[in-house]
Amino acid sequence: MGKPMMKATPPMPDRSAILARKRYQAVRQIVYDTVAPAIVAAYGTEAQLTMIGPAALEVSREIWPAAHGARGHSDQFRWDEIAHELRNRYDRFEVALWSGEQLCALCAGLPSKGPKYLTIRFMESFEGDHPFKGLVAPIMFDVANAYAVALERQILRLEEPVPTSVPICEDNGFALASEASPLTYYERKVTR
Repeated sequence: MGKPMMKATPPMPDRSAILARKRYQAVRQIVYDTVAPAIVAAYGTEAQLTMIGPAALEVSREIWPAAHGARGHSDQFRWDEIAHELRNRYDRFEVALWSGEQLCALCAGLPSKGPKYLTIRFMESFEGDHPFKGLVAPIMFDVANAYAVALERQILRLEEPVPTSVPICEDNGFALASEASPLTYYERKVTR
């Protein structure tokens, strides 16, 4: 008989990866802590901004589908998959909008490799009643803009907005991007 098999241990992230993850977590937290009070002041209701963590994923999986189905919407994002896809991008943009214990919206995206863009790839609002109904897009645009400023990006982009949301995007300063691309983007300059 040979030697007993040793369990393989997963590779440890290197120090620079650990520092990068912590740096971007800190930047996101500063953005959340800065923008949340502005939301409360502007809309007069309790608001918390957090990462898209286990609690938000559970609500999106367990509670949101019933409300979406009741309103006739069957095409809800799969936030577990989105979070998994983006988890290794330490610089990712992610935010969960809460009012008390109620999850009102989720939003996620990525900055470009260069200094130009922060792209919102996914945004979804709870279809049931909540204090920010009809206000989610402008709130998420403000959070994304603050993160873009922190990362020194120049342009805030929306990737493939659904046709019914285009007027909301345009009302918030976005215009159809002119460059040829297989995807449709709406853009606006980051405001400082």
